Amino acid sequence: MFMKTALLYAVLFGASASVSLSADFAATMFDHQVAIASDDDEEKLTIDGRQVHSNRFLLIENVGLVADVPFVVVVSSDGGNACPGSPLVVSFPPGGEPRVDEPMDDCRAAASIAAEGDHLLLATEAIPGQPSLRWTWTPGKGFAEAGKVAFQPNATMGWDDMKKAGHPSELLGIGPIAETANAMLGEHRQEFESSITGPGSGAFKNGFYIGEACMPHMCTEAEALVAADISARKLYLAWKPMGKKIILRPAVRRWPAPALAALKQWSAKWP
Repeated sequence: MFMKTALLYAVLFGASASVSLSADFAATMFDHQVAIASDDDEEKLTIDGRQVHSNRFLLIENVGLVADVPFVVVVSSDGGNACPGSPLVVSFPPGGEPRVDEPMDDCRAAASIAAEGDHLLLATEAIPGQPSLRWTWTPGKGFAEAGKVAFQPNATMGWDDMKKAGHPSELLGIGPIAETANAMLGEHRQEFESSITGPGSGAFKNGFYIGEACMPHMCTEAEALVAADISARKLYLAWKPMGKKIILRPAVRRWPAPALAALKQWSAKWP
């Protein structure tokens, strides 16, 4: 049994909850007092008055039941846009003390959390250069690694799908674009992917998709730029590895005016 809304589940499980419009939260959940309270620059999670976890931001994300044990998923984040929050699980064994399983130590938050029989399955999103990482959680053993699933571009998508891309790494999820990029990058593929999948943004305008991103925690040190011409079905890639000069594919003389303008603006930060 699994739900997204904590307050609804609190009611279903017999908990009484009152939440203000602030970040603070307080509820009686499964016969225990659960609270999140702000203190200076961090939030503290307490159970029956005992602090069990703290971080810059805490958010109750899900409440449910696995193997007859109630649980609460709390997303813990230290802020910033380099790494999303990570889930921790608080469980309430009948007749026992609440158990807290700390967040997974990974810079990629669980994109999905699903109850499957006697366990939770948590999985990160597969992205170019990085597989989906999977963990299980059980009331008795907590978190355990559950393997990886490799990233695969979508072969049913085409160049026109770039118009819908919000983040530049999404282009590498489009089959024919990924194939073109991989051929251009060769041995530099991992180097490029490590930056283009980090914090960034992009947009489609006037026949070109232009996007840029940086390696998490390394913006201005390691970055990447992609320009895609939808009518010509061509890519223009640039990236700056840490401590090295900018690398271009293809050579700058072959970049069309819109892509070249984006390149000049992007590269201006390294005079």
